[in-house]
Amino acid sequence: MRLIQKLGFTSVKEIHLIKDVSLIGIIGHGMQQNYGVSAKIFNAVAQNKINVVLSGSGASDLVSYLVVKSSDKEKSVREIYKAFFSPS
Repeated sequence: MRLIQKLGFTSVKEIHLIKDVSLIGIIGHGMQQNYGVSAKIFNAVAQNKINVVLSGSGASDLVSYLVVKSSDKEKSVREIYKAFFSPS
């Protein structure tokens, strides 16, 4: 907390450490310009009862991130892959 305050982030009031999570990066050209890409990602994990702890985008439109429980990491990657690359 001292470092956060020293850096000037006055709106941060508390910090919680979350253990056993994994960061998944989904990379693809034009992800933020095409409708439905994020929905497809979130549907893939939601339909498999995987909870997203945190989501976000990178500095460019090439990457989106999901944070999931480490125990759901492989299943998440597999289901996201299937959502985009398996025949419908």
